[in-house]
Amino acid sequence: MKNRAFLSENTTKKMTDDQVKPFKVIVFGEAGVGKSALSIRYVCQEFSSTYDPTIEDNYETDIEVDGCPIKVEVIDTAGNDVFRRMRDQYIKSGDGFILVYSIADRGSSHSMTAFHEQIIAAKGEKVKIIPQIPIILVGNKCDLDDEREVSYQDGKKIAATFSCPFS
Repeated sequence: MKNRAFLSENTTKKMTDDQVKPFKVIVFGEAGVGKSALSIRYVCQEFSSTYDPTIEDNYETDIEVDGCPIKVEVIDTAGNDVFRRMRDQYIKSGDGFILVYSIADRGSSHSMTAFHEQIIAAKGEKVKIIPQIPIILVGNKCDLDDEREVSYQDGKKIAATFSCPFS
């Protein structure tokens, strides 16, 4: 994930530690697509191959963009539909979003449109003020290439419909 993709000039104003409001990145995707592994890998530089269903986990890290310190809070959400009602609250508090699907699960890529539409709907009036909501689409589990159901080109097409970067 490129740090610049999410952070605007307004976010990078120099602040003291007491003034720093974390830049909240919300991670969405179906259950089992690797949201937690991706979040932990980014924040802790560790990889966990064990699957432990998440309700919500929060991770914080400090990064630097153009010489300015930024506190990033990564909120790893539940992929289970039971927690669907909580998504609007996550979206309203989020500054940026990572939509994750598994390349080995076509169904998980199809759900990206619903997540994207829910983000746009929940942001409501903010979309009129800030038309480009920071969103990145991630095709995860690339190590399972022999089980691939979603091509790289398909992922790029989905990202193009959202006007967002693809990784």
